[in-house]
Amino acid sequence: MKSLVLYFNELSAPPGGMPPELEADWKTWTLELFACLQQVSRHQPDVTMALPTGHWHELCGAKPLSAWVREWLGRTEYQRLLPRLRNVCPMDSLDTDVYFNNQKAVGLSFSHLVGSWAFSFPVANSDWLSSSITASACRLEGEDIAEQACEIQHVANCAHATRWQQNLVDWGRGLTEGNTIGELANYPIQMYPLDHGYPHVHLVDPQRLTPTGRPKTLAKYRIDRFERMEGPPSWDNDMRSWIERHTKLLLSSWGRCQRGQHPYRIMGDGL
Repeated sequence: MKSLVLYFNELSAPPGGMPPELEADWKTWTLELFACLQQVSRHQPDVTMALPTGHWHELCGAKPLSAWVREWLGRTEYQRLLPRLRNVCPMDSLDTDVYFNNQKAVGLSFSHLVGSWAFSFPVANSDWLSSSITASACRLEGEDIAEQACEIQHVANCAHATRWQQNLVDWGRGLTEGNTIGELANYPIQMYPLDHGYPHVHLVDPQRLTPTGRPKTLAKYRIDRFERMEGPPSWDNDMRSWIERHTKLLLSSWGRCQRGQHPYRIMGDGL
């Protein structure tokens, strides 16, 4: 599963000539943004934050942005943030640029192109207080430029992280169109919405149906701790290996199923 990358909206950064009387406000906004990013990381533990090259050390008043963030967060929280940061270079080869209020926005461009989120300082009375940003995507088509409105997924405060929670949890995971999440020896492995009992999966034979129209269960296995619940032991070794490789994703799928939704698809891992 691919890791989530959030892209910094550089248009929300402190101004180069930041007046001293606004330093307290920028500290408040930095703490709010950091709390939001921490909440995002609880849904996507491997999340990283990408900044357009140069912006992390760009001068804001008398100090680089990085120095201000270290001062506002405090040393401990700053050290927690650093491993998640990386630079991303603007590329001339991008076929689409995003503009906001007639300003080219590198971070918004990247987040739009990969379907990710932009993150911003939640500046009071600004456009960065919305969970989505309406911008313009300009794409080069031959000798012409095609422009159309686009919506950028956006996080700047904890309310945004809550708004996007399920999307963040689902990031990089494929959803099934039905109940089949994998297969073993050409037999589907299924998980059913609103099923009862312990978290479990069914190994089924689609050629044989029950009176309710479901494929007949060959064996049923508990997934929070491995246990055969139905069927012969001949499937145990292979099913144990498969379940143990995917326990975390299977439990997330069970949670979706308990809400009446389809489970995640475990791709490219048949036995």
